[in-house]
Amino acid sequence: MDKNIYYEKMLDKLKYNFDINKNEIIGKWQFEIAAKSHIRNEKYLGFKSAVIYAFENDEYIYGKHFQNISKENVEGLIELLKSTIDNTVEPHDEHMSTTFTALITVDEPVDEEIKNYIKKFKYQKSFLFGFKGWVVVRVILVELHNHQVTGSKEARKDESFYLPQ
Repeated sequence: MDKNIYYEKMLDKLKYNFDINKNEIIGKWQFEIAAKSHIRNEKYLGFKSAVIYAFENDEYIYGKHFQNISKENVEGLIELLKSTIDNTVEPHDEHMSTTFTALITVDEPVDEEIKNYIKKFKYQKSFLFGFKGWVVVRVILVELHNHQVTGSKEARKDESFYLPQ
């Protein structure tokens, strides 16, 4: 499958819940897509100004395409996402979670060592022991030539969403 077709299909899936930018640049990396979702839930008593509790969930998806990929590329992308946490996430009493997803698409076959690295990858950071929320970094690897998806530990439940169709 062609990367442009794949990303157009992903944009169709994401457009209802995400704000989407194409060709966004963060640091030295240019991403094919960058999507952001902000969801706020609240419970109120009688009228909306009497809020009992509220919580917010944010999600960021950054799609990057490679002809072929190395372990250094994956590590560099993960480090970039980790470094954006402090600039992007503002922990507060209503912050519940923020998820950063690195969506990596590849044309060429991927080495099993890289797939195993992604499968074992897990990163979480909590703020004030979780009382001000937490951050999760996930990695999804999509092989466009054979329609395989490999996800990190936190991303496995969402692998089917990213399948090329």
